[in-house]
Amino acid sequence: PPNFSFSHYMNSMEKVKALNSEMLGFCHFGIVSGEDDIKSLFADHEKFMRDFRDGIISAYGEDRSTAHVMKATEHLWENRFGAGLLAMEGSDGFFRNLRLALTYGLMVDLGYRESKYEERTVY
Repeated sequence: PPNFSFSHYMNSMEKVKALNSEMLGFCHFGIVSGEDDIKSLFADHEKFMRDFRDGIISAYGEDRSTAHVMKATEHLWENRFGAGLLAMEGSDGFFRNLRLALTYGLMVDLGYRESKYEERTVY
């Protein structure tokens, strides 16, 4: 996330979509299979990522604080994680930190923040 690039991320997703796979496997979360389910997953995620980026831009225009941007985009994360994951002990902190890392990464990509971790790789 500190060196996140929205355009590279979306381009990578297009490359995966172009494979027209019958199944998508996720490291810890199982497999999605079936053409309709895979298309639906990609469409949902693309919309989420665009809405998330637009939400950050809008919130930052109102108030440049990371806390405000986090609060203003919180609604976009509703129902993004399954009940089983949310019920796990420690999941609140984990998902809060995940949202912060992704938000901050996008803010770095948008030029709103400097990376705190390492130099950005220029492709």
